[in-house]
Amino acid sequence: MNYNLPAGVLTQSLYIVIKDLNRESLFHESKDYHQFISLLKNSVIQHGCLLHAYTLMLDHVYLLITHEQWVAINQLLSLVQRHYSDYFNFTHRRINRLLDPRHTICIVNDEIDLLSYYKFIEFTPVRTGTVAHPSDYPWSSYGSNAFGEDTGLITPHDSYTSLGMDEPSRWKAYRENFDKIESVSVG
Repeated sequence: MNYNLPAGVLTQSLYIVIKDLNRESLFHESKDYHQFISLLKNSVIQHGCLLHAYTLMLDHVYLLITHEQWVAINQLLSLVQRHYSDYFNFTHRRINRLLDPRHTICIVNDEIDLLSYYKFIEFTPVRTGTVAHPSDYPWSSYGSNAFGEDTGLITPHDSYTSLGMDEPSRWKAYRENFDKIESVSVG
């Protein structure tokens, strides 16, 4: 499947939103979230992409990802869509297409914007009233970016690493940015 991304070299990161085709739930139970994360991790590794932030919400997924080639992003999205849809349909006895092939894809223009996308993505469960603080939501990269939890999935972007001289100072600065947030918007 082609997501109509331009050919050539990608020099910026991408903000991607994946939604259910019928605006229904993508996840019915915790094993569904685990399966999606596992597929995402395998695809990120297979296609040499760098995932900086993610949040899996009930009916959509946010990703912040970088790669040098657009084709790798296309392949990653295709692989995750195909395998997760197969898994979900088999597990939940569905036959319909699950993920909408028309994803929202935005180029993040500079490194300053990039940190606001990190925040927007990981603050979503708070903004929607799902949890009181991003640390309360288990299906996001907040634990990796704010506390250094090693999931093998997250690769810090240069704008993130500029938050401090070492990992503990970055984690602290990252958490402090979230503690100051009342609401976050992008683009």
